[in-house]
Amino acid sequence: MLVTAGCLGPSEGSLDGDYNEDEFDSLLDEQTAAYEELDTYTAEMEMQMDAEEGQSVTMSMDGDIDLVNEQMKVEYAMSGATAPGQPNQFVVYIDADTAYMEVGDDEWEEVPLEQVDDGMWEADDLGGEESMYDWGDVHVDDRGDEVVVTTELDGDQMEEAIDETDLDDPALDDVEGVDWHSVKMVETIDPETNMHTNIEVTASFEERGQTIDMEYEMTIDDYNEDIDASAPEEVVEQAEGSNTQI
Repeated sequence: MLVTAGCLGPSEGSLDGDYNEDEFDSLLDEQTAAYEELDTYTAEMEMQMDAEEGQSVTMSMDGDIDLVNEQMKVEYAMSGATAPGQPNQFVVYIDADTAYMEVGDDEWEEVPLEQVDDGMWEADDLGGEESMYDWGDVHVDDRGDEVVVTTELDGDQMEEAIDETDLDDPALDDVEGVDWHSVKMVETIDPETNMHTNIEVTASFEERGQTIDMEYEMTIDDYNEDIDASAPEEVVEQAEGSNTQI
């Protein structure tokens, strides 16, 4: 999901459920403040994309993220999208602007990340983009021990949301030229910490003449717990000198 700073309640879409607009804005403000104090967290993600011609891509990710030390360890499992010779399961360590990528059994490459997003190590919000709330139809379900925010956008609403967002954001490079049909995002939030515990997204869009259906789920945990995401010394030593550019 896109990472963004504070959000506002719907202005072009609609809001219903257990929160009025002031209460929803307050929830998002409190959430932004909580994420500003975020140092570490873990995340598990699963995504599947199915094209109408039968192609299917699946990816899962299990990550440990240390924002303070700018370190990340991510275990990937992929099918339908790996390059020739690339393993279907591999580990990537990121240290500031350098990645150490597993390319085979006990084989590692050093990869300078020349286009790292300046906000990569600032998780102000793991949830929706501000404009998605502005243009989408939002429903809030306060269940006591969790708050569930469901945001739905049709194709026109999603296009407006993207147009309203800063198009200089590198995170949006891959969505330009996509004809959106529908997007539904379901965010589960812990009301005591104001942090996300789960995010689910289903979407349908057209790209290069093909309709693609996407399902995405991310579970977030271990906020501000002790996490070691540093690359082991033997990995760094083995990767030195490979210097692959991406």
